Amino acid sequence: MMEYKILIIDDNAADCRFLNRLLEDLCNWRLTVECCSDIAEINKVFFDFQPDITFVDYRLGAASGTEVIELLSDAEANTAFILQTGQGDERVATEALRAGAMDYLVKSDLSAESLGRSLRYVINRREMNNELKRHRDDLDRLVQERTAEVRILSEAVEQSPVSVQIANCNGDIIYINPQTLRDTGSVEAELVGENLETLLVGACSNETNEDVWGLITSGNTWRGESKGQRANGATYWKRLAVAPVNEPSGAIANYVLIAEDITSEKELEEELRERSRQLEAALSQEKQYNTLQRDFMSLVSHEFRTPMAIIDGVAQTLLRRIDRLTTENITDRLHKVRSSIKSMNDLIDGGLKVTEINANRSPTDLTECDLKSMIQGCSQFQESGIKLPALELQLDGLPTHIQADPGSLETVFNALIGNAAKYVSNVPAIKIIGTVDGDEVVIAFEDNGVCIPGDELPRIFERFYRASTSIGRGGIGVGLYIAKELLAKMGGYICVESEVGKGSTFTVYLPVREKPPAGIKTDKTFVAEDTSAERPRFYTGGSGLNSRPVERLETAQ
Repeated sequence: MMEYKILIIDDNAADCRFLNRLLEDLCNWRLTVECCSDIAEINKVFFDFQPDITFVDYRLGAASGTEVIELLSDAEANTAFILQTGQGDERVATEALRAGAMDYLVKSDLSAESLGRSLRYVINRREMNNELKRHRDDLDRLVQERTAEVRILSEAVEQSPVSVQIANCNGDIIYINPQTLRDTGSVEAELVGENLETLLVGACSNETNEDVWGLITSGNTWRGESKGQRANGATYWKRLAVAPVNEPSGAIANYVLIAEDITSEKELEEELRERSRQLEAALSQEKQYNTLQRDFMSLVSHEFRTPMAIIDGVAQTLLRRIDRLTTENITDRLHKVRSSIKSMNDLIDGGLKVTEINANRSPTDLTECDLKSMIQGCSQFQESGIKLPALELQLDGLPTHIQADPGSLETVFNALIGNAAKYVSNVPAIKIIGTVDGDEVVIAFEDNGVCIPGDELPRIFERFYRASTSIGRGGIGVGLYIAKELLAKMGGYICVESEVGKGSTFTVYLPVREKPPAGIKTDKTFVAEDTSAERPRFYTGGSGLNSRPVERLETAQ
């Protein structure tokens, strides 16, 4: 059984009682009825009672029923109004409905049946209105929630630290966020309207543009990296993600491109790769140094053992037989001791010279040098020590003086003459030829000794390297290395030719200059052009090749 509260507003008490009796006759309704005849008390009774249905008489003295309905309707009370009138008048009915009444009744036609029918109609209308209100409230709440979500999303996109671009279903860009403008350095008008497909050209080196765009338009997300260009021409790296936005039907409505500037990340990766390469190179160099150190220590130990054995043998002989040896025998043995000591000193001096060269890479100070006298002096010194016939010197073609370092030149000449003497054949022949070629002094040291194998020539000027033909001859493989480095400091270089059955020729090139250079750039070894396959010729310290065997060195700026 339905329960409702009903308020009757009528200044006629008889009409109130009549309507109340009719309501009591409705047996299928449980009604609570309140009457209000005092117009001044309408508001208080209405809001205190809070009726479900309110009957309002059209004539209420100074006020009309439609005015009361309008007044109470403005209070947004959840009640249904029924206007009562004394006569059937369409004008009154229209006025009542406009004021907010759901129905109106003519008092002369009022009966329990018509009253029940009106109540059912009004209650149904009231329930429908309440249901509509609930739906409207729910819709308003959803709109507010979605509006708040959209506002949050919009602010998130606007303030995003990554670039966001939105395109329509044709791929034409319709929105870009502020970060896009900061990344590209462009203005909005330059980007809006561009086609997304053209922006992806070259985005991935492993895929064609058709493959990428085809993947996206088929409903898939594509990710990749691309190098872009800012408005000022600077390049930058970006990480891309492009995804379609689908409608409920599944059709693509929009495309979203997200781009993150990863230039600093790429630069860091490149820096790490470069450091890795440097570490690998340093490790490889360290391994080479360790190998050289082991080889050097082994070589030095071997080279020291021979003179030490000679000294020890002489000492033992003198201890056992000194009273039976003639002065000549003793002198001969002491010369052997001195020769052995000289060999050890040479080994030590060579090692120290290498250390000195490696520690000081700056150009040497140059002064005026008399080449002819210097070569003659070195030749005489070597002749006295190695017991060779006189060297053949052809030095008339040399200039009177050149700018060079005298100490370095003496070291170079002694090393080359000593090498020639060490490797000569049983019928020794050593020749030193000095000439001038253009603006270069050319000094060739020729011998008829053993040939240097062709496959070993590229390494002949390396530190501690000894050719296979040097077995049985003293030395630790630093003489030619020292000569190369000292010549480079003076702006010169050295080359070698070696031919089976004829011997080897080491040629020194020095620049002819009146004043020493500010600095010299030298650090290369290369093969010179030679039509003879049997005479490989290697140069060190030069800067390139042209029609001449070796191009002159550049002066460092």
